[in-house]
Amino acid sequence: MLTERPISYGASSKHTRSFRDSIDAYSRGAETPREHLEACLQRLESVEQKICAFVTLSIDDARIAADAATERYRNGKQLSPIDGLPIGLKDLIQTAGVATQSGSQIFNNWTPEYDAPVTAALKRLGAVLVGKTTTTEFAYGEIAPTRNPYDLERTPGTSSSGSAAAVGAGILPAAIGTQLMSSVMRPASYCAHVGVKPTFGVIRQDAIHPFSPSGEHVGIHAHSLEDAWQILHALSHETGPVPGLYGLNGPSSPPTPHAPKRLLRMYTPGWEIADSAVRSAFESALSKLSNAGIDIAEPSENDDFQSLEDHFAGADACIAEIAAFEMRWPFFEYAAKGHRFTLASNACSNEPGTSPSTTTIKL
Repeated sequence: MLTERPISYGASSKHTRSFRDSIDAYSRGAETPREHLEACLQRLESVEQKICAFVTLSIDDARIAADAATERYRNGKQLSPIDGLPIGLKDLIQTAGVATQSGSQIFNNWTPEYDAPVTAALKRLGAVLVGKTTTTEFAYGEIAPTRNPYDLERTPGTSSSGSAAAVGAGILPAAIGTQLMSSVMRPASYCAHVGVKPTFGVIRQDAIHPFSPSGEHVGIHAHSLEDAWQILHALSHETGPVPGLYGLNGPSSPPTPHAPKRLLRMYTPGWEIADSAVRSAFESALSKLSNAGIDIAEPSENDDFQSLEDHFAGADACIAEIAAFEMRWPFFEYAAKGHRFTLASNACSNEPGTSPSTTTIKL
């Protein structure tokens, strides 16, 4: 176990500090983006062999980008609110000149010539791309070898596992993930940081390996909600939304927080299979909210609330049916060429550019 990580989450010095604090340090000359990157790389070197958050590292390019950001801050010419941000990219997202393998032997060592809109936008905004983070195969297949930074015997979550582990372990202040059902929110909760999945379509998804395009989202893992907002806002405005949809509205800096007046409790099918410790923690959280003056509504109190709850009960089956239809391309094409899905082993390598060892099964 990585015992230096705290047991519960809190935006404190025990975690990677938020990038908004780094921006202040850059502006005051107290730190440079290159110095920040080197601290991230030092942390990576100390824990990556244990957690396997990355499948490919781009350290030389990251240092070049951090040096360029350092020069911009010295000259007062920063490109964006995320200029100099060390960040990881889920390995579904194309990156020019860097292997983009989608967790699959089908794309073993495949190197695209062009960036995905998300990758290109991050570069134009001045972000420092440290590497490609592990994913389950095509964000759906067998688990990657990545480990939870709080307990090496446990999973970091679903397909955005590497992005979650990199942030949870304190290697990076932020990393990009994707989500169809729970692949940002779940691993963020498992690895004790902020995970945000914005409204569908606010960030363009081209050149990200498809699974079920009508439901997939680009999301963010971060150590503060402010960082998550600024990264997603900048990405939405730089990439543009999915054609025909709308971008992320609102100011580039998050508004002043305020407490909600009322929240709806939802049970969903997950409540029936949750263990007693999870139920107890959830009830305790609701009690704290109620004691803080927030009204907690039950679905049974209102016909509309109950209707929403009932619809959620069938959401998993609905999403699975849609995904099964949409994934016919490209997966039927892979099958026609004799390709197979792979099962990731429990081993990992810390060598840049290497992939987990695998076995194969037929599609």
